[in-house]
Amino acid sequence: MLNEEITDYGESGLTDTQPIWSSTQPYDLLFCRGAEYLDWLGREQAGVLVPDQRIWVRKASGEEAALTSGSIDTADYIPQLSSDGKNLSFLRLSQFNVGSLYFKGMNSNQEIEILRGLNGEPGFYGNY
Repeated sequence: MLNEEITDYGESGLTDTQPIWSSTQPYDLLFCRGAEYLDWLGREQAGVLVPDQRIWVRKASGEEAALTSGSIDTADYIPQLSSDGKNLSFLRLSQFNVGSLYFKGMNSNQEIEILRGLNGEPGFYGNY
């Protein structure tokens, strides 16, 4: 039997989802982070499920930083790194089922909207 321990790096009041590992050393972890938000329960969807959710990176050193930025009424999802780890693509939602595809260089602050008006469904658990 394994005698492993689980370490929780989450923060109270925040939700961390959709983790992916970089493919190049030192293997950073990218994930989506936003405030816990339950106001959408029991009403028709209008806005995003996790307002102001951004894509974050946790470096091998333990340092964490937001990689994306946007308005408080949007949410970033589905981080995808290029195979060389130099570019990031992601979905920025403006409503729970409408958004845009974005591109960002990992060493740049500029986020470029590639496709606008994409439609999709979050599914039962909001996982897209």
